[in-house]
Amino acid sequence: MADEVGRTPSQVALNWVRQCSFAQVIPIIGARTVEQLDDNLACLEWTLTDEQICQLNSSTTFMRGYPEDLMIDARPYLFGKNFDLLDNHRAGPYLTKA
Repeated sequence: MADEVGRTPSQVALNWVRQCSFAQVIPIIGARTVEQLDDNLACLEWTLTDEQICQLNSSTTFMRGYPEDLMIDARPYLFGKNFDLLDNHRAGPYLTKA
């Protein structure tokens, strides 16, 4: 994907995490040098297309295993009675209303 868009792998990875609608994380920049920091921050200058995001999503799926494979509907256990109070624009698998 990095070759396709003419960017570095770290920029693609940071953009993918930043743009994923199911991700409930904020990408962390792990730069040790100024050059790495500049490279990582350059991910803010462009975005992946919806097609590219889908391609990355489909190539990174995996079975998470225990304990998630035992959770049928984890929302009540994770959020209790506060689930309806959540307003998350990046709703993930545990933040979508059934």
